[in-house]
Amino acid sequence: MAARAIGTSTIAFGLVSLPVKIYSTGESSRKVSFNMIWKERGVRVRQQYIDPADGTVVPNDEIEIVSFVPHHTVDRLFFNKAYYLGPDKGGAGAYRLLSAALRKTERVAIAKHATRGKQYLVMIRPHEEGLLMEQLYYADEIRSFEEVSLEDGEVSEAELALAIQLIDHAASESFDSTQFKDEVREK
Repeated sequence: MAARAIGTSTIAFGLVSLPVKIYSTGESSRKVSFNMIWKERGVRVRQQYIDPADGTVVPNDEIEIVSFVPHHTVDRLFFNKAYYLGPDKGGAGAYRLLSAALRKTERVAIAKHATRGKQYLVMIRPHEEGLLMEQLYYADEIRSFEEVSLEDGEVSEAELALAIQLIDHAASESFDSTQFKDEVREK
């Protein structure tokens, strides 16, 4: 069964405007969501982003690319959730162009994405034949490793050699997710 888009958006970079569909990369337990209701009329209300310079409403479903950075400079610590992006109507050419350009330059796009009344920091990168959007944590959402209590300890050369031998014995050339199943859920 084909995946269903969970939303749509527009990626803007330079003079290019790319309509995309957003797809979940996985299936997890469903989350409960709540709507804000105006008590007086009993209708759902929406939050809006307003440009403080001129008061215009900024569409909450736009992704605005703010920079392109080398892919290896984004620490995995910042990765939160991933979403597939697919081209929406009329966007196939621009979609392929962005994917090819990112792949060729070995860069990723850092963008702002507003949805459901919140702005997210995202990274758009090439994935297989298309694009993947990864929601990132903001810097102030990351805890410092200094908060982790570490005790002093010594490592002998013999212990290190044995540990390396154990790692080499169980090593694989790549990660294969099909080797793993959620055994607890299956029970």
